[in-house]
Amino acid sequence: MRLTALATLLTLVLGVTAVAGGEDRGTPISNPKLSPRSDPMPTGWSQKTIKINVGGVQREVIGDGPGSGTYRCEPVPYPIIISYHGRGATAARMRELSHFHDRKYCSVVLYPQGLDGLGRDSNETSYGTLKSCWQGAPYCTPKVPGTGPPETIRDDVAFFDALIDRVRTEYGSWAAMDRIYVAGKSNGAEFANYLACYHGDQIAAIAPVSGPFYYATAGLDADPSCSPRHPIPVINFHGDADRAVKYQGSGRWESCLGDLCDPPGRVARIPNLPKWAAAWGGYNGCTLKDLEAPVPGAVEPSSGQETFLSRYYRCNGGVEVLHYHTKNGLHDWPSLSPNEDNTHDDKTFAAVPAVLGTMDATEVIFKFFKRFTLLP
Repeated sequence: MRLTALATLLTLVLGVTAVAGGEDRGTPISNPKLSPRSDPMPTGWSQKTIKINVGGVQREVIGDGPGSGTYRCEPVPYPIIISYHGRGATAARMRELSHFHDRKYCSVVLYPQGLDGLGRDSNETSYGTLKSCWQGAPYCTPKVPGTGPPETIRDDVAFFDALIDRVRTEYGSWAAMDRIYVAGKSNGAEFANYLACYHGDQIAAIAPVSGPFYYATAGLDADPSCSPRHPIPVINFHGDADRAVKYQGSGRWESCLGDLCDPPGRVARIPNLPKWAAAWGGYNGCTLKDLEAPVPGAVEPSSGQETFLSRYYRCNGGVEVLHYHTKNGLHDWPSLSPNEDNTHDDKTFAAVPAVLGTMDATEVIFKFFKRFTLLP
């Protein structure tokens, strides 16, 4: 498979536009002139909890999308966005955080719920903490604690496939199966990266935010096992004051002990984030790069934050890799207004006054997503 860019060039104007505001294309209209479809308009979803059986395990996802029973918008077919929460969080929290279901994006949006995992992360000194998580992280045990015997086997990749199948069933020709985009925060960002590396055949672009991207070997800042089957556009945000996922990487080993792990005693470390972005430039065969360019207007005096863009371009398939580095940025989903992230301490999770970001990540991500489509 290969990707084609819907626009030929992304410049720093993307950052300017995101800070200044959105655009009209794709916003709901009262009497849309919808192009002909081969099947009836779907009813649509409105914060609907959907249960899906995956290998005998009941999984849940919150779905939102246009339809005859929700709202009408154009253009059609609708893009598909899957947005994964971080460790210990919920689908409902990710829905409120990323807000891809806003009607102006005119998209089918899924917020999956993770199963519990058992392990230790960099903020903990003992084992035995149960938290929702996604496959690929060392603390996200393949065997789900508190189930069985025998224990439920986690298969978040099969769950991803099942989500796409459900959209295909519910939306038919109204869903753009060549415009499937994956976003995530923290451990959810790690899973978006995991899917792109090992199961990205159906993915048109990814947007990992504040992700750890665990690797299994010390001293590596590029994952030698990552082998995307086609070039994949990547847009990423990370703050250099993130205390949960260190921007420069971490020598602290994230561990999983006991017979719930596979393999037992699995370890991994957090890579250097600029080198992780450069590695994606390498996977995609990018030949040009612009590093650490200030994004005009992306400054927030109240928090001391300023954002810089590293861009890898002239890549295979016309894709790009964008790495937004925010000076003094925290473990947040960047936003110009208060949200669940910037109103809580990124290590203790205690409530704090809002620490506003330099741009609206959701707005910037969506503009990036809609530039790319997947072709056979």
